[in-house]
Amino acid sequence: ESSTWHSFSAKNRVAHSTKKRLMIGTVDDEGDVTYWEVKWIKP
Repeated sequence: ESSTWHSFSAKNRVAHSTKKRLMIGTVDDEGDVTYWEVKWIKP
């Protein structure tokens, strides 16, 4: 399932408002999974 920037941003806002970090997994062509942890930072 692909994701849009809009849905990614919405998920990140929910994670931030609930004081959680967003973890997203991607699967490559060989079936290997890479996990990405996203957190909100202030510049």
